[in-house]
Amino acid sequence: MEFTNMEQCREAKRYYAVSCARPLKWARNDSNRVRLKFEGDNKQKVPCPWMLYASHVGNGPTIRIKTYVPRHTCGRRQRTKYATSSWLSKRFDEELRDNPNMKVTDFMKLIKKHYAIDVTEAQVYKVKSFLKIRIQGSIQEQYGKLWDYCEELKSNNPGSTVIMKTELQVAFAGCFCGCRLLLRFLRLVL
Repeated sequence: MEFTNMEQCREAKRYYAVSCARPLKWARNDSNRVRLKFEGDNKQKVPCPWMLYASHVGNGPTIRIKTYVPRHTCGRRQRTKYATSSWLSKRFDEELRDNPNMKVTDFMKLIKKHYAIDVTEAQVYKVKSFLKIRIQGSIQEQYGKLWDYCEELKSNNPGSTVIMKTELQVAFAGCFCGCRLLLRFLRLVL
């Protein structure tokens, strides 16, 4: 199997690590080569022989899997450290775009259905926050777009007036009114 770059190779290996849900670790992970093997624990007498090694083909950017031992003797686990919140947010982008109000328990069932792994509620909340930021954009970006929208309205409708009120202006006005009342009180006292 060949990959166009090292990042694509690492992503494929992470996908495999989540799909198989076995205790795997990056034995070697640098810009030229990647080796993924069984993490091991002291309970097993014979370590799992599974191993995958990939590196560059010649001097080019192409990455090829050069060694692959597909046999697992280790057991499958319910949790894997490779199913991070950012990885899950990339994988389930479409599902949450279609149903942004999906309940946490429903999303946990969806992950269990696709990958047969358990994730915590905190992970799911984090995934939803990542996707909310990605889908809707950050608040600052949206606020910046308001001013661009006003300028676009003015350029397309010459002679029209655009008035935009934001919460910041309302908060400042409230502060100003409160300060004005405080000044009146101080005048009366002094």
